[in-house]
Amino acid sequence: MGIWKRLAQGLGGGKRDPVLEAEREVNQRVGQLQADLLTLRQGVAEAIALQKRLERERHTAQGQVDFWYTQARDALARGMETEAVAALEKWQPYRKIVEQVDGQLGQRRELVQRLRGTLAQLEQRVMEARRQRDLLMARSRSAAAILRVRESLDSITGEGARALEQFEAEVQILEVQADLVGLTDGDYGGGRSQDDGAIARALSTLETELNQP
Repeated sequence: MGIWKRLAQGLGGGKRDPVLEAEREVNQRVGQLQADLLTLRQGVAEAIALQKRLERERHTAQGQVDFWYTQARDALARGMETEAVAALEKWQPYRKIVEQVDGQLGQRRELVQRLRGTLAQLEQRVMEARRQRDLLMARSRSAAAILRVRESLDSITGEGARALEQFEAEVQILEVQADLVGLTDGDYGGGRSQDDGAIARALSTLETELNQP
């Protein structure tokens, strides 16, 4: 089962943290690759160390080959064939060592070259795995954020929505009451002012009529 399929299940079921699930699996994969890389590096280092040792052995043996071959040539040049043969008898074992080491060195160098190529490929895989891990972490955290937003929206459209509707209804009631109070004050206040004016005019008219001869 793929990571994202399990991640989708986690998002749907709400029982698992998708971020932790993704991080755990990717970190395990990267950790395994890093462990393999460490093992391979150790193997390459050991192979190179053995190659260096064989090269030193060959260098030492080649020095003896050159030395005893020169001794044999010089003895033969002086007409000392017996000494020349004795020198060649000492030369022969070292020559065989050089031949054997040359064969081993060829195999060892080929092995080291293959190991280095494999190491380079594994290093590339580790780098790619790390890059994918960072990308997956970002996508996982984004998915978790979306999940939290959806949960918040669900809360708003559920009990939160009912609470908002109730609050809105209460506000509307208060608004209606305020409108009624304002209307009542205006009606009665305005009525009294108009009545008082009419009474004053009527009283003035009566006084005028009474004062006439």
